[in-house]
Amino acid sequence: MRLVTLAAVLLCASAGIASADHYRKYFPLQQGNSWTYDSLSWEAQSQVKVEAEFSAMHYVTNLPTLGGAWLAWSGTTLYIWDTADVRWEPFLRFGAPAGTTYAVSLPDTGLWNSVTVTVAAKYATVHLTRLDRTLTGCIRFTFAFGGVADAGLTEAIFAPYRGLVRFEETSIAGPVASELTSAVTNGRNWGLNYVTGLEGGSFTGVSITGTNRVRLINSQAAWSAFYAEHKPGEAAPAVDFSTKTVCVVLAGQRPSSGYVVKVDKVVWNYPSSSVTVHVDETQPTGMVLWVITNPYHIVTLDRKVTSASVSWEVAAP
Repeated sequence: MRLVTLAAVLLCASAGIASADHYRKYFPLQQGNSWTYDSLSWEAQSQVKVEAEFSAMHYVTNLPTLGGAWLAWSGTTLYIWDTADVRWEPFLRFGAPAGTTYAVSLPDTGLWNSVTVTVAAKYATVHLTRLDRTLTGCIRFTFAFGGVADAGLTEAIFAPYRGLVRFEETSIAGPVASELTSAVTNGRNWGLNYVTGLEGGSFTGVSITGTNRVRLINSQAAWSAFYAEHKPGEAAPAVDFSTKTVCVVLAGQRPSSGYVVKVDKVVWNYPSSSVTVHVDETQPTGMVLWVITNPYHIVTLDRKVTSASVSWEVAAP
């Protein structure tokens, strides 16, 4: 009950509604929101998720270094619940000027019992390498945990409407950085689209016109019609078009065998329902058959997509 009362008092004291709304977009807290990250150091993935909410409080799991914690916005500051001292602590002061440094008391874990936070940069630019996407207007915090020997959060970068997009932690192996690869915020998807391969090869009966190298198929009728042209007489593989989209990549004519095209990744262009399809083309490196080929790759996307652009990379032989 005390948790609820303190949260209510805290939120009633919010300063400047317009300013508060501006900063809350940097970490949009709503039950069901989630952020998935890839490590830049090794093959590892993590996910931060808003698992529960009560009044204006939100329980967020798997926060870097912190684990699960109750968070609540008040004005331009994101507060964290200190279970040991039974009080709200001003954790991330988004409205503070760049260069501001302050201490935050946190429960003693045996590894650390306090943290010094610095608003390192405001309205900065960050480039996410996994997505090949540059974000502007970002706010960067740095951290120094008291009592930590070789582990702890050192940096966190928040982007407007995306939330936490990049963070870095220290470990016994050295610094480990992770970047956002996909997110669901307030019912909208952003980042990498999950892709399932259907088939690929060197010959298709479908020709391309101009630069139309990517086709999106959203209905069984369109899929059946495409497949009748692609492989006449064969049945199209089953696809659940209520939740998925078929994405077809067509290279067009190539002068020999040995050419391969493959969907590398598909990036959702938040907040629209369009995507950018990143395609890798491999050219022949050995003996080839001098025959006209039409390389293609067909994948399914895990959501409905209405339009697509293409980023085509050709690997040198």
